[in-house]
Amino acid sequence: ELNTGLIDTHVHLQHPAFAEEREAILSQAAASGVVGILDVSDNLSTALAAVDFAARMDSASLPVRVAVGVHPHHAAEWNAQAQESLCSLLTAANVVALGEIGLDYHYDFTLPECQLLAFSQQLRVAQQYKLPVIIHVREADTDILRCLREVSPLTGVVHCFWSDIETARAILDMGMYIGVGGAITFKNTVALRQVIAQVPLERVLLETDAPYLAPVPKRGRRNEPAYVLHVAQALAQIYGCTLGEVARVTSYSAHHLFGFPYVNAQAAKLVQ
Repeated sequence: ELNTGLIDTHVHLQHPAFAEEREAILSQAAASGVVGILDVSDNLSTALAAVDFAARMDSASLPVRVAVGVHPHHAAEWNAQAQESLCSLLTAANVVALGEIGLDYHYDFTLPECQLLAFSQQLRVAQQYKLPVIIHVREADTDILRCLREVSPLTGVVHCFWSDIETARAILDMGMYIGVGGAITFKNTVALRQVIAQVPLERVLLETDAPYLAPVPKRGRRNEPAYVLHVAQALAQIYGCTLGEVARVTSYSAHHLFGFPYVNAQAAKLVQ
């Protein structure tokens, strides 16, 4: 049923949970129908590691692209020097986005003012380099939307979306995409599934957030890109369409936003 491969647009491949196993993880993903992975960093050291890894994997059958950025949990590390280091990575061959950046008021790892400074300055960097952004938001919807409007227009995705329909509409109105992961498979996320059902499939991106948030039936295990198949199957149920349609539409969006090769076997063509 999969005439188009799946693209996992949010993986933390440099996480210690994947140490020494990264190439095996890619092979398992490819065997499950995954044709592209976006390796998302959370600070400058994982960003450097991700850029190096993607360069080493350049000839692999499974394209690895990279997003570099400073996550709100690491916002205290953000300063002029960090910005300079980040900008120097943005021109690397496999870097296609700036992220994971955003605001997280659920945890108090960093002060909100620190987070707001790092977030707003990174948004401006993304604008300057014409790169899409990957946004993390937790209990900070109002501030996220305000910051995004200040730099609009900007493309990107609100990762691991877990909010209400009003927030979803505000994100869509700005031309952004909605990232959907394992959370939609959980028993207690009926409300989230109802919100996602109202978002056009053309504006949804598949993601795992591996090693976090493994979908049912893998919940409780270390998540990995191969499990994006379970997210795609859940989306097919939500939209009442085939798995192949979910793959085709979401992979085209990943191609459009991040430049992944787009292969539609049915049309027998590769869109570059």
